[in-house]
Amino acid sequence: MKAILVDDEQLALVSLQNMLNGSQDIEVIGMFTSVKEAVCQMDTLQPDVVFLDIQMPDIDGLQAIKYMVASCPDVKIVFVSGHSRYGIEAFDNDVIDYILKPFSKERLHRTIQRLRNHVHLKTGSPSTRPLIHVHCMQMLQVHQPAEEADVLKWRSRKVKELFAYLLHHRGQRVSNATLLELLWPEVDEKKGSSNLQTSIYRIRKMWANMMEDGYFVITNFANGYMLDINNVVLDTELWERSLYRLDELSFKNVMEHQKAMDQYKGNYFAEEAYLWAEAERQRLKAIWLHHARNIGEFYSRHGMDIKALMMYHQIQSRDPFEEESYFSLMKIYDHLQDYAAVERQFRQLQQMLKQEFNAEPGFETIAWYTRSSASARRKALDMLL
Repeated sequence: MKAILVDDEQLALVSLQNMLNGSQDIEVIGMFTSVKEAVCQMDTLQPDVVFLDIQMPDIDGLQAIKYMVASCPDVKIVFVSGHSRYGIEAFDNDVIDYILKPFSKERLHRTIQRLRNHVHLKTGSPSTRPLIHVHCMQMLQVHQPAEEADVLKWRSRKVKELFAYLLHHRGQRVSNATLLELLWPEVDEKKGSSNLQTSIYRIRKMWANMMEDGYFVITNFANGYMLDINNVVLDTELWERSLYRLDELSFKNVMEHQKAMDQYKGNYFAEEAYLWAEAERQRLKAIWLHHARNIGEFYSRHGMDIKALMMYHQIQSRDPFEEESYFSLMKIYDHLQDYAAVERQFRQLQQMLKQEFNAEPGFETIAWYTRSSASARRKALDMLL
């Protein structure tokens, strides 16, 4: 993939170029310290991907996307930033990834893997072999090819986590030291190395037919392993790609947006609760919450209260520690004149904040609730008179 780099700091450009030079998938064809200069060269260079600093002095990175896509419609954007606060806005503009400075080679490799999968799944030549589906949402499951459809069984909890970790870092070398520290920190190196070799052997033996067909390829190195996948589809990647294909939310396509939200079956490796997967778990969850809130606001704005209620209850279920969903539900129930439900939501919010954070609802929520309660009492009195 041909890439251009855009950052107003020359040292940052050189550093990123050096890191990308170690990848066989990326060829750096241009580096720019000005968005305007980069945009002027887009027609000529026709890059596949742009690594763009979101905070540029001449043109804001979010605005720059429009100019770049106009010149090169299929270009993929990766935002690079020293601040996390732009993450939601970035994904709302269909960027492939958002990486925070300073970042490691391993983090950059995950971005490259995401780019590679996106390009391959979109433009790769069709295969006659059936696909293998891997479910990472809620719990890890590997399904055999369509005609066999069985869920593969795990020999042990350690074997499952080893495979999950290699899958998470697919296409990257993972050192023995990292795997031993992760899976067998309590045993000596000799025993841990023996456990690791045995677990790798069990994975290969358990799925021998798929290893032979090249679906999963585990390569040994002097001090580690690497997992490569072919004709394997992850539900997380399918879901993200379905979001990228959606047009701006409207009456015409709101059901498509709703369907995409419903395809999110649970958080990344939620049942396994692997600590090393937390960053990816939070990233995917944040994307779902952002799109779900957009749909909830759309329903509420257009008077579709029942649909809005369903959406915000889903949001509350996935993120019960966020005040916004309670407040949104309170306002919708108030509009429906279900004052008992308003009261329940407020009490649940109070209880949650007290138990989890030893805090009280925000000023805006309390002020609204006070006004709403007074209005409800007046309406109740009017009905009695």
